[in-house]
Amino acid sequence: MPLIVEDGTGRATADAYVSVADADAYFTTRSTAWAGYSNDEREAAIRFATSWLDDTYLGLWKGSRVVETQALAWPRDNSPGYTLMWQRGAYPKAQGYLYDLDGFPIMPNVVPRAVKRACMEAAILKAQGVDFAKAATTTAVRKASRSVDRVSYSDEYEAAVSKRDARIQAIDKLLLGLVTSVPGASFATGKLVRA
Repeated sequence: MPLIVEDGTGRATADAYVSVADADAYFTTRSTAWAGYSNDEREAAIRFATSWLDDTYLGLWKGSRVVETQALAWPRDNSPGYTLMWQRGAYPKAQGYLYDLDGFPIMPNVVPRAVKRACMEAAILKAQGVDFAKAATTTAVRKASRSVDRVSYSDEYEAAVSKRDARIQAIDKLLLGLVTSVPGASFATGKLVRA
């Protein structure tokens, strides 16, 4: 079944942020491996990547979905009710916009380029057989101790500490500015004990 690509209208049936043609064009200069997969494998990888992004960053995306019935997390805006006013042509103050890292507004009828790139990068990882359950995990470290010379260190963590694979961290970096934090990020407390 062909992909139903989100076009910025908040489609209720969308299952992908990018098309196979978008990914083909993206990987033309980045990876020759993508061309080696069948169209069905590419579609499956894109569907997985889209779902993985939405599930992984659920609750971390900035803003709100623009349409209650939309299937995916994007498009988004920064205030409930803003989109309805925008669609009617009554532009409120710019506070309704989300902004990218360069300070440019993200209109509520687009899927940002960074989300599309993250989707394509996750898709090729999936096509290559990366185990996302293992690569994107976090582990809970409750207490860790070590000694260096005559100084002992003891760390106690209040939450899980990210042990994310570097390829997944690269996807996290693509989404900076669009999410409130990276999945698995935590604050840690430490205690220094002198011997």
